[in-house]
Amino acid sequence: MTATVADLLRVLDRQVRDLGTATERDTASAHVAGWMRLATTTRHAIALLPLGGRSAQVKAGLRTVLDPLVHGPRDPLTNPMPAPGLIRTSRTMGAIADVLAEHLQGGGWGDQIGTEAIKLETSLLSAVHVVARWSRAVTSSQRFPGTTGTFPAQLSDLIVVTEPFALVPPDRRSSLLEGLRLPNPAAPGLEGAVTRWAAEATLVLQERYRVSGWAMQSIAGNLALLSQTAGRAAVRAGAAGDITAAQADNMAGWFVEAARHWRTASAWPPHLRLAGRTPTLRQLGINVRDACGADPTLRELGAPMMAAARLSLLHASVMDELAARRQLWVHTVRTDYRGDHIEAWVREPPGAAESWPLVQAARYGNQALDRAITELARTTRSEPPLSEGWPPDRSVDGLSPRREPALRRPPQRPQVEVRR
Repeated sequence: MTATVADLLRVLDRQVRDLGTATERDTASAHVAGWMRLATTTRHAIALLPLGGRSAQVKAGLRTVLDPLVHGPRDPLTNPMPAPGLIRTSRTMGAIADVLAEHLQGGGWGDQIGTEAIKLETSLLSAVHVVARWSRAVTSSQRFPGTTGTFPAQLSDLIVVTEPFALVPPDRRSSLLEGLRLPNPAAPGLEGAVTRWAAEATLVLQERYRVSGWAMQSIAGNLALLSQTAGRAAVRAGAAGDITAAQADNMAGWFVEAARHWRTASAWPPHLRLAGRTPTLRQLGINVRDACGADPTLRELGAPMMAAARLSLLHASVMDELAARRQLWVHTVRTDYRGDHIEAWVREPPGAAESWPLVQAARYGNQALDRAITELARTTRSEPPLSEGWPPDRSVDGLSPRREPALRRPPQRPQVEVRR
């Protein structure tokens, strides 16, 4: 099983706490070179987060303080050897950015946009804040060669911008995005089967001459089966007491709704056709159906259903495009000049509604599956990555620690009943 964002945040937290005292390798030039790496990976990770609003304006302040650190001094450093502490944290931040790029490259979906992304941003920038304070304290008495003399001021700017994030208590930072991780095709059971099948299905749907009517039906049918499997897992988890009865009922309801629509999307009428041949997809689909018979648990379904949700959006988009561009074929009977009836296959004529029920079913199936995945992520979300005692008791910049007043917990938002 690959590491989740929550696992990587725990690693980052340990690395921040273990920065310790300076060594002979923590020279001014080493910190300048190290921040060129850490600022680069931090900027990449933050750029991928769907914070909502106009992205360029929302993230402008942070980019303003990170960009000078990314570009480094005007005069190139001679034989730069980045500080070990900055190398470690930059690698972990880069790993988090890689996971986010896998899932958020095209933008987030549902509850990933907005609050949940801001919570993850808070976790990342609170760690960056502590590293910046430590780096400034280590290099405060050192001389910076050439034009790198602006480096302390750049760190001070970063500290000021990120301090509000560091003051947020750990229990307010836990995000749904922490459950994201890189897909693992070699994983046993349902996860590996779905990962391999989803990768092949994505290739088929993205290639004009490979997509076929059978492929569209097969993908929709497997999405229906996965939704039904997840719904049964939710019912079992509710009966076992792993989740509340209300959570089980709500989640199972959305999975049942998704399965119903995807079954409709897989049932093409016999007079509608799209030619093509995809033998690899056929075998991988069989593996998925076999793996569904093992009755996986809700936690085992997290990664497979995330892959299914992404594939469902692509399927709905391709189905809509096939219908809009009249690329589907319908069976017709016409009369020739001799008065004989001739059967033929022609492109779906403009204004025909043969494919519209399939387009609509795929759209509704994707929407219901998205909602079900959101409920699944909420019930199986990871524990907060940071332990108690944040910020660290010791001061990283040599100043006496401040005692912050306790933050008042806002009142709970009223629960709104969603009717389907």
